[in-house]
Amino acid sequence: LLGRYHGDVANTLNNRGIALGKLGKIHDAMDSLEQALEIRWKLFHLSNHKSPPPETILSTLHNLANVHQQAQDLEQALQVYGQARDVGLEYQAKLVPRARTCVAMGHLYCQAQQWGDARDAYLDARDLYLQERQAQRDGFGSGRNRSEQDLEALESAILTTQQELADVERELEELDRQRLLR
Repeated sequence: LLGRYHGDVANTLNNRGIALGKLGKIHDAMDSLEQALEIRWKLFHLSNHKSPPPETILSTLHNLANVHQQAQDLEQALQVYGQARDVGLEYQAKLVPRARTCVAMGHLYCQAQQWGDARDAYLDARDLYLQERQAQRDGFGSGRNRSEQDLEALESAILTTQQELADVERELEELDRQRLLR
């Protein structure tokens, strides 16, 4: 009825992929998310990059990376998160979804004990959150009519990211100390 290349079909496939991932049906989840991604890209290019917004593509990539992470394929998860980061940058996606992708990358880099990459990802996330905070203060934030609760959530995200960054810095300092002792 809607046809294969319709936004509602992409939304349904994306949601199906999330649900299947939660059920542990990794292969089926990846298949649904890849189909959703294909549709979203096609619609995005057909609309001259106007619809769907780039955040929907970023979101589907983020969901796909989460499924790869569930499958313990950290390398592939990082690659897909990297694609999401690049899409957000290239197509000027909103700052907060871009920051969340960087935070997710930071978590995976920590899991892989790639501390320098983790630091870089958290720094990028922090900078994006700070840009959003400044934009909100200036009245130009990516969310219109943000509630006080939304602004508190943004402040919480900034603080959490700064704490994660401090934890990574401590790991890097410890590695430097260990190298000096050798």
